[in-house]
Amino acid sequence: MYNRNLRNLRNLRNLRNLRNLRNLRNLRNLRNLRNLRNLRNLRNLRNLRNLRNLRNLRNPSPNKNIYKFVSRKNRSTIMCESGLEFDACFHLEFSSSIAAFESQPTGIEYQADNKVRRYTPDFKIVKDTGEIEYIEIKPEQIHSTQKFREEFECKRAAYNTLGYKLILVSERHGMDPIS
Repeated sequence: MYNRNLRNLRNLRNLRNLRNLRNLRNLRNLRNLRNLRNLRNLRNLRNLRNLRNLRNLRNPSPNKNIYKFVSRKNRSTIMCESGLEFDACFHLEFSSSIAAFESQPTGIEYQADNKVRRYTPDFKIVKDTGEIEYIEIKPEQIHSTQKFREEFECKRAAYNTLGYKLILVSERHGMDPIS
């Protein structure tokens, strides 16, 4: 009788240990799963932040003039920040080599002066061949400065690493790129 009680006690202890071990494993698995989900959510959030539209012209500042261009080619209204961009919309709309264009497309982050900076080009252009190019439109008095040229080269290099062209255009050159 004593042996039987001892066996029952051992079996009970083993059963409790087994349950505790299972519970511990389930708890660890649950924690690992939660950590994995949190990590995935964090990565998705970071990717979303990197790819988000950096400028929203639908809710403009009261201090800034916003131009609206109705595009038949895109079947949408294009919002522009300057008169130069608005004029460029006419060139883009009636150019036979351009299939579509978009104002203030998704921006990028680039490295300059040991800092991470954000940049949104003025236009994203999709050509008939499927090639994608980005355009920055600036007045001649701005793009002729050395500081602007240096920053623009950093931006251009960042787009080159992504496999795209970034083109600088001024009012003096029309829609012809500036080298």
